[in-house]
Amino acid sequence: WAVDKTEHVVYRGTDNHIHELWFNGSWHHNDLTVATGNPPMAVGKPYGYTWDVDNTEHVIYRGSDNHMHELWFNGTWHHNDLTAATGFPPLSTSDPMGYTWSVDKTEHVIYGTDNHVHELWFNGKWSHNDLTNASGYPDAPAGTDPGAYTWSVDNTEHVVYRGTDNHVHELWFNGNWNHNDLTNAAGQPPLPAGDPVGYTWDIDKTEHVVYRGVDNHIHELWL
Repeated sequence: WAVDKTEHVVYRGTDNHIHELWFNGSWHHNDLTVATGNPPMAVGKPYGYTWDVDNTEHVIYRGSDNHMHELWFNGTWHHNDLTAATGFPPLSTSDPMGYTWSVDKTEHVIYGTDNHVHELWFNGKWSHNDLTNASGYPDAPAGTDPGAYTWSVDNTEHVVYRGTDNHVHELWFNGNWNHNDLTNAAGQPPLPAGDPVGYTWDIDKTEHVVYRGVDNHIHELWL
């Protein structure tokens, strides 16, 4: 976190609370579930990110109510039920991932359910978007937890996931949501056996998606 030059590690404890280990020269512990007034317990893995627009920290997780929950820090810790805040879209059946987009100063939380990829996004208020429908490609719905990244080269957003066809798929946004079958685009490499993760590299202005294949090798798709 650039605000106070700290490091943060978040996890779900054996008590099903969200815990934080944070470093400011030495390591400390904080029970974020207790700090935010005991919201619903966590199931699955939490995900954390920071937002430089208002200098806040955010931890998102799927609760025992299958709602998407946010714990956020602006000097004190707070709780927000993102499912309720966005008008009760389909409940989550996967773990979320969150990211921010500097192009329009927004926050984004993605998750999978009903074999679609869903997005909860914030631009002053929280809204919902079904990215599978928005991309016009519902024929290869998401099978597991999606990942996401942004690319400053062309000011785009990218969501990657393993489809029910076991291909790696990409939904990407340049003003509209689009679909790309990366497995087909890369010449049919080994199919994934786990969830993909994407990132960018500013050294050579490239995109990278990595995954564990059915051969138990680590594979990279890159552009």
